[in-house]
Amino acid sequence: EEPEKKAEAPEEKKEVPEEKAEAPAKKEEEIKTPFVSEKEISNVLSSDLSKVTLKNQNGTFEFYAEESKDDSTNWYLKGIGKDLVNSSTISYFASEAASFSAIQEISQKSEKDCGMEKPYATVNVNKKDSEEFTITVGSKSPDNSGYYVKYSKDNKIYLVGAAYAENLNVDSLYFATNASLTSFTPPEGAEDYSSSELD
Repeated sequence: EEPEKKAEAPEEKKEVPEEKAEAPAKKEEEIKTPFVSEKEISNVLSSDLSKVTLKNQNGTFEFYAEESKDDSTNWYLKGIGKDLVNSSTISYFASEAASFSAIQEISQKSEKDCGMEKPYATVNVNKKDSEEFTITVGSKSPDNSGYYVKYSKDNKIYLVGAAYAENLNVDSLYFATNASLTSFTPPEGAEDYSSSELD
């Protein structure tokens, strides 16, 4: 009787892989298994940065750090008067733009499929130690779970939460001090602004 029971077991096991084989394979081809939790890929403090250049649908914005006489660091936006921008806002934004966590790594999609040929935004990062890298934000994923991002340091493409990408969709007014809004003029390269936005 015992050998007969053992003979039945493998027959039941054979049915299991057959059912799995019927599952759609497209998801496996498109992406790797998601990380258990978001994986930190880049984490840079503003104190380690010297310059961050953002290019988005509103134009190109170059943020740069300057050391003051009291050894503190102030952040400014190229093309805008230093007294017209909020240094703290720029400092925080620079660090956030240079840092991101990924939901998963994308392995089976081309750069074109991920929208890298016409990026949603590009962040060029320059650190004080002379290290440089670029974060390129491509298109939104088909299921709207996030955006595709290419990281130049490892040349890999990741899926990141939508918040990271959408927070890059800023304009120069975002960095203006409240007192300067009436006299604020966008920097060169931000051709998409109109005077009505400054009223």
